[in-house]
Amino acid sequence: MRRPRVVSVLLAFVLAVTVLGVGPASAAPGRAAATSPTAAATTSAASPTTDATQRPDQVSAQLLARHSGHRVEVTGLRTETTMTWANPDGTLTSDIASEPVRVKTPQGWQDIDPTLVADAGGVHPRVARAGVRFSPGGSGDAARLTVGSRSVGFGWTGGLPAPSLNGAVATYRDVAAGADLQLQALPGGYAERLVLRARPASAPVFRFPLRLTGLTASVTTTGRIVLSDTGGKEVVQADPSRMWGAERDPNADEPTRVGSVAVRVTGRAGSQVLEVAPDPVFLADPQVTYPVTVDPSPNLAATADTFIDSGFPDSSYGSDPELKSGTYNGGSNKLRTLMRFDSSPISGTHVLAATLKLYESWSWSCTARQVNIYRATSSWSGSVTWNTRPSTNGFLQASANVAKGHDAGCPAG
Repeated sequence: MRRPRVVSVLLAFVLAVTVLGVGPASAAPGRAAATSPTAAATTSAASPTTDATQRPDQVSAQLLARHSGHRVEVTGLRTETTMTWANPDGTLTSDIASEPVRVKTPQGWQDIDPTLVADAGGVHPRVARAGVRFSPGGSGDAARLTVGSRSVGFGWTGGLPAPSLNGAVATYRDVAAGADLQLQALPGGYAERLVLRARPASAPVFRFPLRLTGLTASVTTTGRIVLSDTGGKEVVQADPSRMWGAERDPNADEPTRVGSVAVRVTGRAGSQVLEVAPDPVFLADPQVTYPVTVDPSPNLAATADTFIDSGFPDSSYGSDPELKSGTYNGGSNKLRTLMRFDSSPISGTHVLAATLKLYESWSWSCTARQVNIYRATSSWSGSVTWNTRPSTNGFLQASANVAKGHDAGCPAG
């Protein structure tokens, strides 16, 4: 009998593509222009302080790569998701990430780093795509995300204690009886959750005053929180709120007990409040191991990279920080990962080779199993489910046998 298996991979993915380089304007399409040794030597001559691994444009990068014998980055083609190098043989190689991995700052391009720091500007990630601020304690917003003219934040009924910081997570202890508030910085936003350390004496209801600019909140009949702009157009749709106990399935590395959370939005635009009511039956269940984590509202960094689960055909996982593929129970639950790459940097080129690079963070065992890659032929959003999954062309594009992250015998990588 085949052993069940599930693979977890971390965002983001990187697609390494090698294409035929396009030389100076006088070169034939699809071919690098021939360059004399003298011209190359003249072009590459620079002061000792010049970085010999970078050039601002493709032509000078190709000339230097040909002369030096090593690849040279074309910095003018760098974006939040793409880096491109000129190779000595006249080809170009582009690394294309499935989501932003760097941002342009006044100091130049910097890798995204969600590690929290506290300074005069409050509590915020070191480097992020959006303006994220967490409370340093006291009254006011608990968290706020600002993107352009829009902002999303929430408060807390009563003052907050000073947080303890651990990596990208800020923890505010005892915001309610036996409960902590945790805020996590993400590359493009933040997520919040409540951690109930012990079984409550009575079913709690938590209220979050919403601080929305250019947006209005509502809840669908299926329990999804929706943020819409002033014209009524949907901007964000979140998965239904849920909660889970501390016990985890050793095969899936997922919580074994998951409960529902009722949410509703009260008040008018400009003074709305999100009410979160965890299922009292779940909280009172003696089979539930504490602490219980309550995920009350939208993860404001959902991306189109996601996964789907046949065992929960109406559930979406667009705000999950990991992607999963395979099965952990002999096929009863089939998980599929969906990835999207911006191919515009290589549009119109002749691709010689492409390599998909993934970081596998967890596997059911150290026994390698095959992972298959197929091309999706229709689009999807972060709220895609198994029932609304995109179509594929049915042709196997590539495969690999892997097993990483289960234990020290096959560490993550």
